[in-house]
Amino acid sequence: MAGPVDLERRKLLLRLFQRELEDVLVLDVLQVLLAEVPDADAVGQLIPDQGAGRLREQDLAAVPRRADAGRPHDVHSDVALVADGRLPGVQAHADPHLRAARPLVTRERPLPLDRPANGVPSPGERVEERIALGVHLVAPSGAEDLAQEPAVICDDLPVVVSELLQQARGALDVREQERHRAARESHAVTVQSVNRLANETSPYLLQHAENPVEWYPWGEEALARAREDDRPILLSIGYAACHWCHVMERESFEDVETAALMNERFVCIKVDREERPDLDGIYMDSVVAMTGHGGWPLTVFLTPAGEPFLGGTYFPPEPRHGLPSFQQVLAAVSDLYRERRADVTRRTEVLVDALHQAASATPSSEPLTESILFEAVRRLEGFLDPEWGGFGRAPKFPPASAIELLLRRRAVEPAERTLDGMAAGGMYDVVGGGFHRYSVDERWLVPHFEKMLYDNALLVPAYLHGWLVTGKERYREIVEETVEYMLRELRLEEGGFASSQDADTNGVEGLTYTWAPGEGAPEELLEPFEDGRLILRGELDAATRARLLEIRATRPQPGLDDKAIASWNGLALAALAEVGRRLLRDDLLERARALAGFLLGALSDGEGRLHRSRRAGRSSGTGYLDDYANVANGLYELHVATGELRWLEESRRLALLAVELFGDDERGGFFLAPSDGEQLVARKKDVFDHPTPSGNSMLAYVLLRLARIYGDDELERRAAGALRLLGPSLGSSPSELAFALCALDLYLSTPKEIAIVGPPESEVARAALEPFEPNAVVAFGPADGVPLLEGKELVDGRPAVYVCERFACRRPVTEVAELAAL
Repeated sequence: MAGPVDLERRKLLLRLFQRELEDVLVLDVLQVLLAEVPDADAVGQLIPDQGAGRLREQDLAAVPRRADAGRPHDVHSDVALVADGRLPGVQAHADPHLRAARPLVTRERPLPLDRPANGVPSPGERVEERIALGVHLVAPSGAEDLAQEPAVICDDLPVVVSELLQQARGALDVREQERHRAARESHAVTVQSVNRLANETSPYLLQHAENPVEWYPWGEEALARAREDDRPILLSIGYAACHWCHVMERESFEDVETAALMNERFVCIKVDREERPDLDGIYMDSVVAMTGHGGWPLTVFLTPAGEPFLGGTYFPPEPRHGLPSFQQVLAAVSDLYRERRADVTRRTEVLVDALHQAASATPSSEPLTESILFEAVRRLEGFLDPEWGGFGRAPKFPPASAIELLLRRRAVEPAERTLDGMAAGGMYDVVGGGFHRYSVDERWLVPHFEKMLYDNALLVPAYLHGWLVTGKERYREIVEETVEYMLRELRLEEGGFASSQDADTNGVEGLTYTWAPGEGAPEELLEPFEDGRLILRGELDAATRARLLEIRATRPQPGLDDKAIASWNGLALAALAEVGRRLLRDDLLERARALAGFLLGALSDGEGRLHRSRRAGRSSGTGYLDDYANVANGLYELHVATGELRWLEESRRLALLAVELFGDDERGGFFLAPSDGEQLVARKKDVFDHPTPSGNSMLAYVLLRLARIYGDDELERRAAGALRLLGPSLGSSPSELAFALCALDLYLSTPKEIAIVGPPESEVARAALEPFEPNAVVAFGPADGVPLLEGKELVDGRPAVYVCERFACRRPVTEVAELAAL
């Protein structure tokens, strides 16, 4: 799913990659869930009039787990759908945004909607597989030429498709399959009981440790094996809470015959995308460039040098609707690598060059002005769902950064409507607190039940700020309930927070969170879900919440990914610190201090550099840009909350280290991976702010705050350089760049520096920090080495507040009543 900025990036990659690939028409079939598709929350603004659609139930092949609860999700396509006679039941609908890139189609009409009017699937509706179809032109040929080209079907395999499938049919011809079966079964007997993933800490990798596939973690051992054997690499990327990753594991990676084929033909590498965002980003961009789509599980075929040449997402275990099975794909790709090496080399050269060029964008020469912010807010208001809030149509993701932008700009109505809609119940857990990943319907009712640390860590300050602006007590309640959820279910013994909770319990989505009549939930608040289960929606009093939570605690619980990621814990730190400060919760400030100690201790190395993650007492991986940016921001918020100078100093140290490790001195902005890190086929800059603020946006925001406290023009220049990379896209793509727009709002604001000498619990300090002034920066003293605090002392032994503009300060204030005049 994509918005305007991402479409431009894709167009660039497609143009660069497809420069030498002509006369190919690919029809992609994706079988992934929206939660597992990048940029899915932009679908509403991309295709405002496009309804959800799916193949008819009778057109779907049998799928394992059909006895389990169905999944009420529709996958939208971000391109036009084209009817094809070989796929019964598939109809077409047009996407006006992409008409220029479509072939001539003689029959075309909207996909029918086959759900009830309320958007909730009936209990009997089985939707284990929702399939979106998309047409992608791989050459800039004229429509009249393309109309003559045959449409060939494949499953996200962007090669000269007719040749690939011809190879697949030959390679897995019935007689050849029989010829190799005995060898594969013999090979399977010798497969070790656990593979090399058994020594990893990632729960996702450990889930695959007993697969018959001879998985390697990413590293020199696997790459050396591929070079020595001259075998291609099969790279599979996913994450612990990814539903379709589990489906593909059950269907293919646990299948002995499929595993034997993988082991025979490839060096197989498994990667947790949450541990290695650099690998995920590069190879996701590669697959998007080749197919126009991306998602998880991500399946990419590489040369031994790590260069991508083919890729896709989910592949079925058997042929469906004329599509190749995963085994057919494996055989075809292996034969392609062995027999057409020159073609493979040519493809990798073009693609790697395209990746390098995409990461080398030059900054815009257009000035950064207030008009960008006005345009962004206008667009968000235009995308607003006037009834339920949110931007665009279903599925709806929690737009925390967009809400922050609207509140900063005092566009209260769209922010308030969205906060109200999300809080109604369903996507928000009214029993246990906290937010599920997203809603599949426009009412925020039926969620994808996975809970992520980052969503909750971002929504806590969004609701806190909503409370400050509107005064609605319900928002404060949600803040407290969500923080309570985070501490109860995600906090780890060492002081950090776990990454996520699964959507499924015992293989059934939402089993822990949904209700049946007679189980104790108020029946007048129950809304239909599926298989006789219901979703609780509405406000509950404290006693009812506690009673239902006690009942729910006796049920089987969803799996916990207890990996602590520095970046997401940095978001949690900022949330805990500000909530503790504003709600006068000393217990939360103690939790925040413990979390900061964990980040600077267990999640840092002896030289003060951050690790990416920690689990089971082991820290692993280098820290990435978002780790440094989010932790630095959290430490700043902890300084404001506690007045303790250490946290401000550590925030600045990490921010300066981030500039050194990730900065692009030539073009501006920041790379995702450090300069002294592993050298991959390309180095990526991440700029998109969903589902979390990008490292570029957050670091720009932190640098601007620190620049005003330390009077450091170089930090401000670095921040502006990151914003200029986005240029005019800032105003036109507010959903995708919402936190960058928050940073721009700070950059363009009249500086306001608040220097406070004395403890933060003093009445004058609390009064100075009570208003919602997101563009004011704060430093507590007395302290040496902080320019904003230099020369500022207690006044007659009393705490004092100095309000300054570019270090020009008004007289110090010691009484609350005097603050109003400043």
